[in-house]
Amino acid sequence: MKSISSIQALIEAQEYIQAEQALSKLIAQNPNTQLFYLRAKCYYRLERFEDAIADYDRLLSQQPSADGFYERGLAKYMAGRSIESLEDFDRAVELDPDYAFRYASRGFIKAALGMVEAAIEDYQKAIELDPDDAINHNNLGLLYEQLGMPEAAIKHFRKADAIAGLPEGKYISQQRPHTPQFINIPNEATPTATNRWQIIKEVFCSAARRKEFFRFVAQKLGLGKKETKA
Repeated sequence: MKSISSIQALIEAQEYIQAEQALSKLIAQNPNTQLFYLRAKCYYRLERFEDAIADYDRLLSQQPSADGFYERGLAKYMAGRSIESLEDFDRAVELDPDYAFRYASRGFIKAALGMVEAAIEDYQKAIELDPDDAINHNNLGLLYEQLGMPEAAIKHFRKADAIAGLPEGKYISQQRPHTPQFINIPNEATPTATNRWQIIKEVFCSAARRKEFFRFVAQKLGLGKKETKA
């Protein structure tokens, strides 16, 4: 029977099926919160969202945490249980009210549900707590665009570029879908587009949780664009 360390190695190698099978055998003999947590992460990666939610339920009933509610909220959102997912993000904020990421991630869910003004409030709070987070400025700009407020949007796009040390862009307001689009990829026709996007990825994807969250955003909900100077 595999050890916890060997199972964690499988997860790091993205061998989620093998890891889930090994975890299920361990859980059958000795269920505990660590095993449920690891299996929930495997289920999420395998897109078995209801199974992930069930394991997060077991985990949170014994060991409630902001991270646990945040991750269960993501699983619920992916399972189509949007309102319930928002409740979990609310709990994450309650347990960790001084962490900007809690408000930014809840703002993402609110925007996905069409609650743009409420999402803006969350991003404003996130920026209040962490004024030098370029992604939050960028996302807030996209939300202001959805409300038809280009001047407010441009202000935050410029702030995002300034924080990232990128050259100031030429911003053109454009009609966007109502689903949130949180990563501003430069126009592919722009000669510096590839380099600019590489810089953005390197600057903003340093923390493991943040990397996971924005990979989820990029894969599942699309990407925003803004035109830059040549």
